[in-house]
Amino acid sequence: MFREGLRPPDPFRERPPLERLLTQDGMSLDALSRLGPLLVVCLPDRGERGLLAEVAAHRGAIERSGVRLALVHPAEAPPELPEALRYVARVADPALGLYAFLGLGRTKGTLFRREGQASGLFLLRDGAVVRAVASPADLA
Repeated sequence: MFREGLRPPDPFRERPPLERLLTQDGMSLDALSRLGPLLVVCLPDRGERGLLAEVAAHRGAIERSGVRLALVHPAEAPPELPEALRYVARVADPALGLYAFLGLGRTKGTLFRREGQASGLFLLRDGAVVRAVASPADLA
């Protein structure tokens, strides 16, 4: 018999994308967010160069504030990354499970529209989304 709160995981429950999707190092976004604040950058299916350049420009300031970075991309293979982002956690999400979980979706052939933006930035902490972020500069 298990005490309340100490039940074994339900093998029939589908795990949410934060638990299911793994970085290139084998860690889930859920686990990374439990180590400290995590900025998840959901890249669009094309035209990500501007967003990547903006994240790269603010990476140092973001990390000095104690926030880790994770890039999520919709393709099996990661996009070409600027040198400043070469060793950042990366997650492939070709099934778009995390995008849907975060409220990003398809419109008119362009992927991931949210309030007129073609991407999404989200601050996570302890396995939960704390807030959407308009720009990487907001955390720098």
